[in-house]
Amino acid sequence: MLTVACAFVVACGLPSDAAPSKAVPEKSNQSSKNQPPPSAAAVKSLRSIVMNQTHYFLGQVVVSVCKSAIRIESVGTYKFILIAKAPDWKVFVYRNDDKTFHESSLKEFSESGLMSQYLIGMQAPAISGREITLSKSVGDLQIKARRNNYALCEYIPLSNEIAPECRTILFNTYRLPNCNGLTVKYVEQYVGKDWMTGVDETGHWKTKLSTTGSEVKLVDQKIFELPAHYKKVPSMQQVVTGNKTRDASEDGAADLLRSR
Repeated sequence: MLTVACAFVVACGLPSDAAPSKAVPEKSNQSSKNQPPPSAAAVKSLRSIVMNQTHYFLGQVVVSVCKSAIRIESVGTYKFILIAKAPDWKVFVYRNDDKTFHESSLKEFSESGLMSQYLIGMQAPAISGREITLSKSVGDLQIKARRNNYALCEYIPLSNEIAPECRTILFNTYRLPNCNGLTVKYVEQYVGKDWMTGVDETGHWKTKLSTTGSEVKLVDQKIFELPAHYKKVPSMQQVVTGNKTRDASEDGAADLLRSR
C-alpha cells in the first residue's frame, strides 16, 4: 500500500511531503440485542472524524467533524475555537483565555469567512483532474484525490458521517479546495512572489494543508457546546486574535482581520 501511495506522488511530480499519511483503523462499536443498553456517557458521545492538521496560515488545528456538528480548535498561534451544530448551524467562535465569543449565522459566515481575504485568499472549491481512490482511509472512510499539473487535493468524500454544513464551514475557514469533501492535504505550485517576503517562488511546490494524524472515534458531545457565561462581542477579529495575540503582534497582520 505504501508503494502505491509513493507511486502516485511520483506520478504527480510532487515533493515527497505530499505523500499520504497512514490510515488509522477504526474499531467496531456495534452491540447485540443481548447486551445492556448504553451508559449515559455513551449516549452523550458522538462518532466523529478527528484530524490533526497544519494550515499554511492558521498553523496547527484540531478538527472534529460528525453528521451533526463541527469543531475547529486552533492549538497553534491563535488559540480560538469554532463550533457549530444542527439544527440551526449557527457558527460560534470563542476563546477560553478572554472568555469571549462571536456569533454568526451559517449564511453570514459563508459570505465573510473566518478571516479577511488579505490574509487567507479565497480559492475555488474544487480542482480539475481525474479522481483517484488512494490506498488509505480514515476509519472506514476511503480517501480520494484529484491532481493536475499545478495542484493535488486529497479529501474524504461526503457521506452520512459528514454533514454538508461541516464541509461549508471548513471551506470558509481554510479557503482551500475540498472537491466536495473534507480536505486532508492540499499542495499547489506557486506562481508569482510571496506576498510577505517579495521573493519570486514561481514553480515551487507548497503544502498549504497537511494532516499528521486522523481517526474515527467517539467524542463527548459537550465539545460542540459554547461554554456558559462568556461575553458576546460584535467583532470576530477580537475573538480570533485575542488580547494577548494582538498585543504581541509585531507585523500588524492581525489588524487586517475583518471586523464584524
